[in-house]
Amino acid sequence: MRLRERATCRRLRVTGLAVVAVAVMPVLIGAPARHAAHSPVGSWHDTYTVVTKGPLKGGRYANPTVITSYTASTGKFVGVDAGLPVAGTLKGHKWTMVVGGSGGYTADVHGTMTFKHNGAATWKGHWHDSNGNSGTWYGTRPAKHKKKPHTALA
Repeated sequence: MRLRERATCRRLRVTGLAVVAVAVMPVLIGAPARHAAHSPVGSWHDTYTVVTKGPLKGGRYANPTVITSYTASTGKFVGVDAGLPVAGTLKGHKWTMVVGGSGGYTADVHGTMTFKHNGAATWKGHWHDSNGNSGTWYGTRPAKHKKKPHTALA
């Protein structure tokens, strides 16, 4: 009876180690981060703000934005919006960012991003700035087109 108990204990220990190894393996081999598939990097050239409150109420302004870098592990991104620096964070589909900072002007923006399989994306949300204006934010990032292979004529 003792031999059977020992054999069973050994099997349980080996099985337990295998379960732990399988659970830890994605971390050890560098599994992709949760955010990697949803990177905001790219040209959001078709971005607009509509002022719903404040001195510029009723205005609609183009805000071409380019997100230049993104760190998937933290969700942080940086870029440029209409010539002003941008720093933000993407968590899942929710994002926040600050536009400006130099010269005293800042705008705080937050909202959601929707990603498509072809690389296209939309972002929408709300913003308010240091001049007392606020409103809605909407933009699109075009699909990523794969380059067609060059074929030589015979």
